[in-house]
Amino acid sequence: MVVGDCPTGADAIATRIWVQLGGLPEIHAADWSRGKRAGPERNARMVRMGADLLLAFILDASPGATGCAEMAERAGIPVRRYARTSAASAT
Repeated sequence: MVVGDCPTGADAIATRIWVQLGGLPEIHAADWSRGKRAGPERNARMVRMGADLLLAFILDASPGATGCAEMAERAGIPVRRYARTSAASAT
């Protein structure tokens, strides 16, 4: 499993579950010293690696997760989107 390095949210949850299942996640951190482009640049690198499937967990129309899903679709990678709003998450 290839995943970003956000310490909260979907990255952290997916990593925790994958490890509990005995997997070794391949974690890709963004170099935030490069500014706001760090996240999209990291996502583009992960998409270029290729994948069988991208699971996009999109909270509040997150531009990072949405952009990564769009890049994957353009690259021919199947995408499954799971979108929520913060209000829906609270219930």
